[in-house]
Amino acid sequence: MMRLIVFFLISQLYSQNCSTGEVELWDICYSIEGTTSINLSNSDISGTIPIEIGELVHLTNLNLSWNNLNGSIPETFGNLINLENLDLLSNQLSGEIPDSFGELVNLNYLRLAQNQLSGEIPENIGDWNDLHYFDLGWNYFYGEIPESICNLNSLTFLDLFSNDFSGSIPDQIGNLMELTYLNLGWNYFSGPLPESIGNLVNLSEIYLTSNQFSGPIPQGLGNLTNLTMISFFDNNLNGEIPDNIGNLVNLISLNSSYNLINGEIPESIGNLVNIERLWLDHNLLEDEIPESICNLTNLMWSSNWIDGNYSYLYNNHLCPPYPDCIELDVGFQNLSQCSQCYQFPGDFNDDEVINIFDIINIINCILFGMCDDCMDLNEDGEVQLQDIIHLINIIMNN
Repeated sequence: MMRLIVFFLISQLYSQNCSTGEVELWDICYSIEGTTSINLSNSDISGTIPIEIGELVHLTNLNLSWNNLNGSIPETFGNLINLENLDLLSNQLSGEIPDSFGELVNLNYLRLAQNQLSGEIPENIGDWNDLHYFDLGWNYFYGEIPESICNLNSLTFLDLFSNDFSGSIPDQIGNLMELTYLNLGWNYFSGPLPESIGNLVNLSEIYLTSNQFSGPIPQGLGNLTNLTMISFFDNNLNGEIPDNIGNLVNLISLNSSYNLINGEIPESIGNLVNIERLWLDHNLLEDEIPESICNLTNLMWSSNWIDGNYSYLYNNHLCPPYPDCIELDVGFQNLSQCSQCYQFPGDFNDDEVINIFDIINIINCILFGMCDDCMDLNEDGEVQLQDIIHLINIIMNN
């Protein structure tokens, strides 16, 4: 009987309405006048966000991240005019950013990542003068980056990763001179990279992975001496690697693979003595590799893909002779644009020794369909099995 009485009293306690001047949210009563911060991160709350949250007009910090909230973000958020930090990371929220968010002019931290939100970035985002952290990653947002975002002079962190954004990067991006982190990867952005990127002198990390950017790498990139991470992976960038790439002495990782970058690897690449990962594979790089690349002693080279800890140069048009430090790791190269054939017929890696590595080279060229005339050892106009047999005979006769 006592247990029943206790259970009844507890149930009555939790079923009581909140007092006047309070708001009930997720079975907790909050004072309208006294509540300035709510942190329910990882609290296993679910359902929709109650519209009554808009009554807590003195809120400055609201963290509802890592829960199971769904539905749309209520328009009543626009009443929270004192809000400075809003974190809704990793829920199941959907719909668009409410128009009323334009009233939240005191925001300096907004994280809406890892939800199912959609729609466009509101044009009035440019009114959030104090915003320094803006994360919309892993959603379904679309449309272009509004030029007004470039008015956010305090912005240090901008993450739009893995959405459906399109269009080009606004030329005014260079106004964001406090920016340290920029991630536009896995979207549908296109067009050239604006030269004004060179104004982002505090930038430490830039990720433009898997878009449709075209045109050359801006010369201004060499101004960004605080850069530690660059990823231009999987775009349509062309032109040459800027000579001033060697200014980026703090660089740890550079990934420009799967583009259309041509020309020579600049001698200044040897200045990047702190770099640990360099991916230049699957481009149109040509001529000889500079000896200065041997200065990069932190790199582990491989002639084909292993994992993200190695560095790669394969599938380019780089010509022998190759620097001793990477001679066995340049992988397959299209040598059709190289100025002359090898000193010794069959010495495809030009190391003055004809051996198994040259057999691997000719097999790779046949498999990838990127052989040059110098590999046609029997001079029948095709590089095929007979040339492999010819090469084996050369090795055996030596």
